[in-house]
Amino acid sequence: MIKETILLVEDEIIVAKNIQNILINQGYDVPFICDNGEDAIIKARETNPSLVLMDIMLKGKIDGIDTAEYIRFRLNIPVVFLTAYEDELTLNRASLTEPYGYLLKPVSERELHAAIQMAIQTHRFAKKLKEREEWLSILIKSIGDGIASTNSDLIINFVNPAAEKLLKLKATEVVGKKFTEILKIKEDNIYININQLIQEIISNGKSFHFYYNHYLQVDEEITFPVDGKLTPLWNEKGDFNGLLFIFRDITHLKRIEEESFQRSKMESLNLLAGGIAHDFNNMLTILLNNINFIQQSDPSKTDISPYLADMMKACNLSRELTSKLISLSKENTLHMQVCDIHKIIKENVSLIIKDCNIEVQYNFTSPESKIEIDPLQISQVIQNIVINAKEAMASGGSLYISTEYVNISEIFPEKMAENSSNNTYIKISFTDTGKGIEQYNLKKIFDPYFTTKTKGNGLGLTFSQSIIKSHGGYLIVESELGKGSTFTILLPASDNNP
Repeated sequence: MIKETILLVEDEIIVAKNIQNILINQGYDVPFICDNGEDAIIKARETNPSLVLMDIMLKGKIDGIDTAEYIRFRLNIPVVFLTAYEDELTLNRASLTEPYGYLLKPVSERELHAAIQMAIQTHRFAKKLKEREEWLSILIKSIGDGIASTNSDLIINFVNPAAEKLLKLKATEVVGKKFTEILKIKEDNIYININQLIQEIISNGKSFHFYYNHYLQVDEEITFPVDGKLTPLWNEKGDFNGLLFIFRDITHLKRIEEESFQRSKMESLNLLAGGIAHDFNNMLTILLNNINFIQQSDPSKTDISPYLADMMKACNLSRELTSKLISLSKENTLHMQVCDIHKIIKENVSLIIKDCNIEVQYNFTSPESKIEIDPLQISQVIQNIVINAKEAMASGGSLYISTEYVNISEIFPEKMAENSSNNTYIKISFTDTGKGIEQYNLKKIFDPYFTTKTKGNGLGLTFSQSIIKSHGGYLIVESELGKGSTFTILLPASDNNP
């Protein structure tokens, strides 16, 4: 069995020798006796004893209290004081060093042994507790989920680094503030009465789970879908002691679900559209052939010629529509070329934005940017987006077009593994100052046949999304009613670009 080592600090040699003999007889190792504070600090640092038995009133430059303060707080070694004095001033000063006990001289063997054992065991327990707290602190700080806690008055007393990142606030900006002032929760677009929710949680003693249709709002600019749990905390008496809020941003999960749903819906619609369009196209062919036959067989009947012309026009438009539906239901064939995307953007924008009161501003990442695309199909996408912007700004406005190179994993974290070979994309943004799009309509904007226009078949953006996806890219729309819209195209960058 390893003996506990005691460093004895006592400037009265007879008293010191007597205590040393008692300790040795009790099974302790007492290799050194120091009679001043300076030597005591040196020996404590060299030997790291289990405990220091310290006389309060040492002679020399530093007394026992100053020596104990250094040993206790710098070296983390427990100290038990020996003293022949009981004056309140000395004891109050000594208490600031957080000693593990006091022994009055002359000390009995029983009291000495009990005090030392109690001090060593208490110190070891405190040390283990501190190590566990440090381990838990590291764990909480390392975890990816945001964690915030409050006291019983709902004042935030802790946030971990993940919470700081999610809230885009430093701990110093959050700690000390009321939980209900910092965080607001919305279910769909309706704010939850957070005070009422907290009272219900405390009353029933159960956690509340936020998920999918709940949104965490920090301010007007920071709102994200949240998966989280708000849990009441209780002390050992069973009294409410605060709240624990564990949460994560599930924007990318919702995006994956929405993409999956959209893909499934498109597959079903494409199958249906392809079948209907094919049969309808056959019937249109018969109708067009008969109209053409009538026009050629009896040109004297000029009174019906305008009607036949209108029928022919309607049939041709219908054929164009069915052709699109058939192409939508098939795999898109790309004719890839390395092209200057900036040149293609400018050519197509100038084609659409002419003779109208719209100012176009370009902010390109470089004068020339070459990527591998199907130029005709990408031109169609650009035209569809610019036409929408033009129609949204019927009375005039501004169209801002910018490009930049981005890392796709920063926009879609879940895409890194899918596209690890090349995470660099060119981001093309079209921002108009038009009337914007209602949130309800925004969710359906890529659906086939969905349109808010009096004219149009509702397939322009559906085709645009299909074209961009076939290029391995993404088409995103952001809009707020009354504040305009931003359509963003993300396309893989070529190897010869950043």
